[in-house]
Amino acid sequence: MSLQVPQSFTAGRYVITPISQAIGNGKFSSVILVRSGQGTTTHSRIFSFTSEFNSIEKAIDHGVLRAQQWLNNQQIFASKN
Repeated sequence: MSLQVPQSFTAGRYVITPISQAIGNGKFSSVILVRSGQGTTTHSRIFSFTSEFNSIEKAIDHGVLRAQQWLNNQQIFASKN
């Protein structure tokens, strides 16, 4: 399984990294890593999505879109336990 990691971007106190992950059959999935804080108070969240894409670029674009959605409403990806 290979990962393609483009440049991270900053939004307020968050550093967001969209990641494309090869999942086989020429398809890719999208993952975003959201980091905040510094040093020993760094906090990271990882969100992965089940959609499949035909290219690395489309998977990364999806990650950027989902990151923007999360920034606008952080409860959007809250787990429902």
